[in-house]
Amino acid sequence: MLRIVPEFDFYKLRRIIRLQWDSHCNPENGTADADLILTIAYDAQSASTPQFTFRFGGVARAKLPELLPSVYLSEVEVEDLHGSQLENIRFRLKDYGQTELEIECKSVEMIAHDSKIQ
Repeated sequence: MLRIVPEFDFYKLRRIIRLQWDSHCNPENGTADADLILTIAYDAQSASTPQFTFRFGGVARAKLPELLPSVYLSEVEVEDLHGSQLENIRFRLKDYGQTELEIECKSVEMIAHDSKIQ
């Protein structure tokens, strides 16, 4: 991540370009589990715009903004909720700007892509 954007800042995550919801049912105990994958364009000051893919594992709650052809973020923060005593929730991603994006989950994986967005 820092190789692609040395001065990475969550506040520069801008446009959601991919959203995928994967729901899994456990037939042994009847519970369901879900993962949410978001690919977000970074607001870089260069000809190419890097992308970051987030995989939220074990999503307990996801509040999504109205899904329009372009969904922009402005003030994204990832919080560690380990000490909050919320059952099966370790992280929260929230956009404190104009959208209502908020995701509470067990794990977060972030992958940087050095590709151009067209």
